[in-house]
Amino acid sequence: MAARTAIPAPVLTRSRLRQWLASMRGRRVAVIGDAMLDEFLWGDATRISPEAPVPVVLLEQQTRSLGGAANVSANIAALGGLPVLFAVVGDDLAGEHLRELARSAGVAIGSLPALPGRPTTVKHRVFARNKHLLRFDREATAAIPALAEREILASLRRHDRFDAVVVSDYAKGCCTPALVRGVARYCAQRRIPWCVDPKLASLRYRGADVLKPNLAELEALSGLPARNLDELRRAAAATLRRHGCRNLLITRGQHGMALFSASGREHLLNSNGRQVSDVTGAGDTVLAALGLGLAARLAPLQAAAIANLAAGFVVGLPGTAVARSTDLLGLLKSG
Repeated sequence: MAARTAIPAPVLTRSRLRQWLASMRGRRVAVIGDAMLDEFLWGDATRISPEAPVPVVLLEQQTRSLGGAANVSANIAALGGLPVLFAVVGDDLAGEHLRELARSAGVAIGSLPALPGRPTTVKHRVFARNKHLLRFDREATAAIPALAEREILASLRRHDRFDAVVVSDYAKGCCTPALVRGVARYCAQRRIPWCVDPKLASLRYRGADVLKPNLAELEALSGLPARNLDELRRAAAATLRRHGCRNLLITRGQHGMALFSASGREHLLNSNGRQVSDVTGAGDTVLAALGLGLAARLAPLQAAAIANLAAGFVVGLPGTAVARSTDLLGLLKSG
């Protein structure tokens, strides 16, 4: 196979960004997937426990934020979109907190059944002086019942037309094969663009406009290594063929992103070089900007450029954060 050169993405100017962000405002996006609650315990650690070689954290504050598909929804709202969340929670206090936070963030609830005997997914993180010390989770990852699948899909069909659909899969059981197939049919019938943050290699996303894996997920989806650009290209081509999707946006950490299309186009998007404070929720921000960009009928490369900028902003903040239009415009001083 002849060697190919990936093309750097065009320079993103402030005036162009302002125009794209304006086109995204007010677009309706359905967000389907694993909704979570992020709990943060903040404090200080000045001594080691006499019981075990671990720091003793003196707690000063506890905060909560939306995670997973709920965080994707919050990021869409922060960028001026109109998100509608379709997910499940447990019949518990954490589920109530998630509902309240969603409403406060401007997230509409499309379908959010509380499933008895199944806990709301909660990620607890402990920070001392803004340094991440520990995480412990509470979750159930079995597939949601068929009744919940049907309820989500029926509610999706009952809503007014969406401009795009976003699937946020964290392998917590909401994104079942039947649910993904139903979403694919819904989008194909209505000619709505849809994008996916994939987790399970066993699922298929045929017809998706964009898949957004990280490097580890790409290797799982393709069954191939992706340690350098040549391997990345081969793994991307295999994934595009296997899943029948139109585009693949691969997040590469400090190396930025790479966009591959089924037609053979390739683009590299460099990271913006901001200092990384916390990567929590960065993938959610990318998916939100990507989905909202597709809802505004931006080209995948244009939506990816906004997503890349948004990710660079949120990783510079501690905890789960959102990126607003003003934040992104502030990153570009001129042009």
